[in-house]
Amino acid sequence: EICACLVGSEMCIETGTTSPKIGESVEAVMNDGRMVEIFRMPSTSRAYPLPLEKKAEYYREMFKKIGIL
Repeated sequence: EICACLVGSEMCIETGTTSPKIGESVEAVMNDGRMVEIFRMPSTSRAYPLPLEKKAEYYREMFKKIGIL
């Protein structure tokens, strides 16, 4: 099961985990016992200074890790 959360920091607060660095993830247990992996991804907004190619690389690595690529 793949879920997306726009506000990963709230997921970390909910599960009691620390927020990972951009491009990294942490494993957590939800209140109902499900194991989840919380990824912290860079903003896709062009307003942030990180080059688009670098943002794309973070997403590529996440998709590889979860088996989509």
